[in-house]
Order: sequence, then C-alpha cells, then structure tokens
Amino acid sequence: MIRKIMIGIGAVCSLYACSKVDDNFKNAVVPGGILYTAKTEQLTTWAGRGRIMLSWRRGPDTKVKDAVVYWNTKKDSMIFTVPAMNANDSVFAVVPGLPESSYSFTVITRDGNGHTSVPTSILGSTYGAIYEASLQPRVIKSSKAIGTDFCVYWYRSNDSTNVNTRLMYKDAAGILKTVDNPGDPDSILLKGALKGSYCRFQTMYKPRNMAIDTFYSRVDSVKVP
Repeated sequence: MIRKIMIGIGAVCSLYACSKVDDNFKNAVVPGGILYTAKTEQLTTWAGRGRIMLSWRRGPDTKVKDAVVYWNTKKDSMIFTVPAMNANDSVFAVVPGLPESSYSFTVITRDGNGHTSVPTSILGSTYGAIYEASLQPRVIKSSKAIGTDFCVYWYRSNDSTNVNTRLMYKDAAGILKTVDNPGDPDSILLKGALKGSYCRFQTMYKPRNMAIDTFYSRVDSVKVP
C-alpha cells in the first residue's frame, strides 16, 4: 500500500514538474506564444512565357488575407490577395516579367495583424525566345490528293509537348480555312483544298503539362498537287 501511494505521489510530482517546465519554456522563449497563419499546401508552379503562375489550396484558415511570394533570394517579391472561398478551392498568383530561366519561390501567408505562416518553397521555370527557337514543325512523311481533298501524312513525333499543328489552306472557292490537328496523329485530310495552292502549317507546344502559355514553331508549307 505504501509503495502504491509513493508511486502516485511521484506521478503527480512528475506531471507538475513537466507542466512547470513547459510553462517556464513558454514564458522564457515565446512569451504569450507565437501565432502562425496556415502555410500554403499543395503549392504548384505553372510554366509560362516570361511568367510563372503559382497555385495552392486555399485551406480552412479564414484569418489568411494575403500571401507574399519571394524570388531571386528574396530580393524580389509580390503580394497577392487571398480571397475568402472554400477550403479546397485553389488560389492562383501570376508573377510576370521573368526572364527565361529557373527560379526558386518562397511563399508565406499573412493575416493582416502581423502574423505570418511558416514559409514553403518550390522551383519553377519560365520559357521564351530561346526555347521557342528550338521548336520545329511536324515533319511530313508524304502527301497526296484524294479526289477533291488533300491528305497530309506525318512522321510521328513521339513528343508529349507537341499539343497541336495548325494548318491554313484555301478551299476550291479560294476561301482561307484553318484546321487544327491536335496531338500526334499520323495524318490529316483537308477537305476541298485548292489545287496548286500551298498549305501552311505550324506546330504548337507546351513545355510542360502544367503550362499557361503556348509556344510556336516556324511556319512550313506543302504544295497541294
């Protein structure tokens, strides 16, 4: 019985001591405690032409009013309003005027009362003239007339960044037609193409699946027989 009482007293003393240590630590190191706003979650970058879009989950913290996006080792920054919306909705922030390069971004949220979140960081890239100069139009394997129509056969590019090839040609009445040939199909049929005219085409690219801008190859052409 005495042993049990002693154990009970020891347990109470231990809890009291731990509580006192926690209180002392709180008062000595972080008086009053530190309040943080919720940090960004599911932070993502979307590549663009001389710009980048960042997105993240709004989250349930209704105290968050805006977010600061830093880059260039925090020498540059922008402030974005975080609107009130559902917790699972996404916030989008576009950073413009970025030379073609790779960047490291850091994002903090704020509540307007001096409280900020723990920072989150992410890498992203912008694209421009250097990237676009490397792009080529799809390569024609062969072409032929099929009745009053004109068929173009492509070599497969096997390039997932190739999103579309746009063809411009005149029909038998001389009216300019524009046709899109998305993805990487092996052929396209141009209805009623004007014989002896030229079909011009240009291939469009997105450097990443999550890109906000489209980039274009030079224009090439093929004659309609």
